[in-house]
This record gives sequence, C-alpha cells and structure tokens, in this order.
Amino acid sequence: MQVGLQLTRAFFCFALLAPCNLLFAQSSNVPAGFEAFLQEQTTFVDVDFDGRYVYSRLATFDQSTITFNDPSALLKSIPGLTNTEELLREISRPMMNNQQFKCVVEFQSNCGSIATDSIDLIFDPANYHATFFVAPKYLSLQLQQVSKFLPPSSGGISLLQTLNIAATGNDRNDEIQQNINGRTLLGFGGSNLHLTSNYSEERGYEVDDLTWQRDANGKRYIIK
Repeated sequence: MQVGLQLTRAFFCFALLAPCNLLFAQSSNVPAGFEAFLQEQTTFVDVDFDGRYVYSRLATFDQSTITFNDPSALLKSIPGLTNTEELLREISRPMMNNQQFKCVVEFQSNCGSIATDSIDLIFDPANYHATFFVAPKYLSLQLQQVSKFLPPSSGGISLLQTLNIAATGNDRNDEIQQNINGRTLLGFGGSNLHLTSNYSEERGYEVDDLTWQRDANGKRYIIK
C-alpha cells in the first residue's frame, strides 16, 4: 500500500510537469524507475538577471545545489558588477538552489526573489532556469539608476488611416448603396488616439469608437 501510494504521487507530479525533487527528497523509499530524479544531472541552464536573459551554458545540479561549469563567463554576462573577484569565488563553488523561494503558481506572493548580501540564485530544475540576485554594494551606481522601463518617447506626430468601402446593388435598378468604414490612429510620443467611424448614405457619418491611450512606466491608461 505504501509503495502504491508513492507511485501515485510520483505519476501525479510528473503529469503536471512539476518539480518532483522535493517530493522524493522527503521519502527515503524512492519508487523504482524514478531514481534519476535524485541523481546529479548536467545540462544547459538559462540565466536571468534583473528581468533579462543573460546567459545559457552547462551546469551540474543535484537536489540542493547547482554548479556552473564556466563561472567566469557567467559573471561576465551579468552587467554592471563591481568587486567581481569576491563574486567569482561565490559562484565557483556549489551554490544552494533555493527552490523554496521559487513561485509555483501565478499571482503567488512572497516568492521569486532573495535578499542577499552577496550573490544568490533561485534555480528551477523543472525548467532548467536560474534567476540571479546581487547585493547593491556589488552593482555599479549607473546600473542601480537604470530604470526597468523605456525612457519617454521622443517621437513626433504620426497618423495611420485605413478605409474600407463596401457597395451593394442589383440588376433590377441602378440604385447602389455604399458604406465607408474608417480606422484612424493618431500618435504623439507615448499617447495615441483611436477612432473608428462609419459613413453610409442612409445614416450619414457615425463615430463607433473613440479611445485615448497612453503607455508609461509599465502601465496603460485608457479613456473611452
């Protein structure tokens, strides 16, 4: 009964593509055929820093640690670092994977980051992905002041206009009905105005939709 329960839990975890490492680590009796989850593995690992992809190279990991095969190249891929000799010593040895800090579900709070006084990471073995975190004292002042968002747009006025014309009629008379649909996009800097209009002989000119939109600092403002 105990073995059957362990197998059921293992297959459930595998079917959801979730990391089973913690589940197996809690049990000393690993189901037959799943021993590979506990063995050391070497594969390509993607690395992010400050929300950006920076590196992808070989790394070796087990249940609790990860070791990068070329720590010097990894460190060079992270921009704006100072005192790199100290940091190189840290990442040249096995680093704790800190799986307990990774976000498991969407909108989960208190996860996905680490407060460190040196350099640390969160490694997700299910996706072969590592996110690095560096203490502010090892970051150049210029990097600390760089915004995560694009600077305000310096673009001038731009206009995009599209027209669709439809005409209907028949062979019994010469009457032809026309309909003109227009879409107008007027942009200036980070703001733009959307206008959807329609004209027909029967109803004249009509405005179907008028929307003002502005994107700034990761947010979108809309007035309709």
